[in-house]
Amino acid sequence: MVICGVKTQTESYTVICNYKQINFKLVRRAGQRNLRLRVDSQGEVVVSAPYEVSFFCIKEFVEKNADWIEKQKSKAVQRTWTTGQTLLLNGITVILHISAGKTCVFQNGNVLYVTVRNPEDAQAVRKAVCVYYCNEILAFAEKRVPYWCGLLGIEVPEILTGHARTRWGVCNIRDRKITFSAMTACLDDSLKDLVVFHEVCHLLCRGHQDDFHNLMQTYMPDVKEREKRLRIFNRSGATENLF
Repeated sequence: MVICGVKTQTESYTVICNYKQINFKLVRRAGQRNLRLRVDSQGEVVVSAPYEVSFFCIKEFVEKNADWIEKQKSKAVQRTWTTGQTLLLNGITVILHISAGKTCVFQNGNVLYVTVRNPEDAQAVRKAVCVYYCNEILAFAEKRVPYWCGLLGIEVPEILTGHARTRWGVCNIRDRKITFSAMTACLDDSLKDLVVFHEVCHLLCRGHQDDFHNLMQTYMPDVKEREKRLRIFNRSGATENLF
């Protein structure tokens, strides 16, 4: 049952599985249909659930995914946001070089230079890099969205960036807005363009029915090959717990 006037409720819990303690944050949302699980960039376990799902079912869900949680938490620990750490940017591997000073981020070859007031503040480094990634995908999208809209003969929508962890982009058809995740900046140009065109096509085709796929195939003949490469990239885990 939804608490009157409350759309989202957050609480912290602990379960014991295989003699290991799993701490997690439970977020109940009105309107959500399924249980969802993620581990954020700092290793915190977050479970999203509808109000109607019992805590017993949630507990079972966490225990069932205990091995996956441990694997993701180990990846999160590896992102120390220190000099020498590697990231993907525009399809290539870049090495972080962090120094003290006024906040600034720029790329030179395969090195991403990050300047923050306190180089030991991992959160400050992560935030600065995230802003840079948002700016990178925004610059790309501001060129390619108008291009694709011109070919399709439709009005250019508002272009935004966000921090989604499970979607490259989201198209809001009603408000005519397309939001791209910062992690999309990890992709090379051909895959970024696939994501951009995919979302633009949703302005004409709401779902993923035949009309949607036919539209993509017509204007992007190698779409199947690009989609295959994107699936392989997804399975590589390169963007796990990035931001």
